Formats: sequence, structure tokens, C-alpha cells
Amino acid sequence: MKKLILSTVFILICSIAFAQPLPPAAPVYSEVYTIADCLNAYEGTTCIITGSVTGMDTAHHNRYIIKDNTGEMAANFSHHVIGNNADITSSTYKIIGEIRGVNHHPDMHRAPKRHLDPHLAVRYMEKQ
Repeated sequence: MKKLILSTVFILICSIAFAQPLPPAAPVYSEVYTIADCLNAYEGTTCIITGSVTGMDTAHHNRYIIKDNTGEMAANFSHHVIGNNADITSSTYKIIGEIRGVNHHPDMHRAPKRHLDPHLAVRYMEKQ
């Protein structure tokens, strides 16, 4: 009986000693709806902005300046998002994308990216 109890205790101790550690908690990203909130958000936060595209950003290729009533920021539009719209600076759009070039979430352990300026990586655009 002693051997059974000792072997059970030994197995329990060994299983605890060789247990895999828990993975780090996944970062929690929320959605923000204004440019001011977007500029204060963490890297990778989804931004849903209703605003206008005011013009090209002269410093970067495929970047436009988007503006709402809280401010303005640069946005990176790919040709897939723009599609056949020849002039996107004439209307108001609902723009959905992820913020890039800002602070990482405190629980994320990544090296800083090469983009040091905050901008929106646009994934979807809909005319309002």
C-alpha cells in the first residue's frame, strides 16, 4: 500500500514539474471610431472612421490624408481598396483599417517596426 501511495505522489509531482507553462495572454484590441482615439490607440487596433480624404501625402507613396471632426492622419490605401475610384477626394467615406506606427500593447513583446509615423493601413472603404 505504501508503494502505491508513494508512486502516486511521485507521478503527481513529476506531472506538475513537467507541465507546460501557460501561454501569454492574448492582447485585447478594441475598436475606435475617431482619429483622435486612433492616434492614442495601440498598434493593431481596428479603426472605423467616417471622414473625408483630403489629398495625397507627399512624403509617402499610396498614402492619403484622411480627416474627420477630431483631426487628421495619414492612411495607406492599396490599389485593391481604391479599386476603380479615380478621385477619392470628393466624398465622405467609411474607412476601416488597423493603426500602424504607434505604441505596442504593453503585453506584446515585439521589436519596434520601421514605421515611426502613425498611419492607418486601410482594409476597406465604403462611400457614404
